[in-house]
Amino acid sequence: VISIAVPVLAAPYTPGPIVTFDCTTVNSCVLYVDEDYAAAPPSDGSKNAPYTTISSALAKAKSNEDYRYIRIAEGTYSAEGFPLEIDMADFNHSIYLDGGWNGLADGWVDRDPAANPTYIDASGNSTAIRFNGIGGGVTGLRIHGASAAGLGSAYGIDVDLTTGSATTMTVSENIIYDISGFGGAAVLIETGASTATANDNVMYNVGTLGGPFWLDGDVEAYNNVLHDNTGI
Repeated sequence: VISIAVPVLAAPYTPGPIVTFDCTTVNSCVLYVDEDYAAAPPSDGSKNAPYTTISSALAKAKSNEDYRYIRIAEGTYSAEGFPLEIDMADFNHSIYLDGGWNGLADGWVDRDPAANPTYIDASGNSTAIRFNGIGGGVTGLRIHGASAAGLGSAYGIDVDLTTGSATTMTVSENIIYDISGFGGAAVLIETGASTATANDNVMYNVGTLGGPFWLDGDVEAYNNVLHDNTGI
């Protein structure tokens, strides 16, 4: 009797989805956020499986200094832990929040803040976005709904670079509106030894002591439109 061993063939390999974080160079990884994502695989911040909240992207960015850029698709982001805070206690690297992307609808090709409005609805919290001791950028967002009762202060974007290791900050192409409080401002920037640029922003319906702009330090501000504000 002659026995012949018959080889058992393994099942063919089926590759999984390509995970794209766009880390072209060190310290330049991009995380993606699209509130409309609801499919498998689970959100991981990649281009194919973006997070649905900005807070989730910031939480991941804390863990690795390569994650510095967060692209945010059109939609309304209100289910967040406000303020969206980038603090030197948690980060040692710059963070850039960039809205106006068409997101999964076109594979993250088109960025147009006018055509793809990205709303940050602070939902009555006193501050929408806060940077403390960390630089970076806030661009292409529509920020609204920050408010404070009594003698409280409300801010759309609050940037304090007077401490920490920040060097530069950019606030550009944003629309900030419906900010109300005794103190505060639509945009507060304090630079200390750092520098900042604030350009091509629109601010309206701001009712705070600081008005639409409260700038302290080395801030280059140009091409900003301020109208229908009641602050001083």
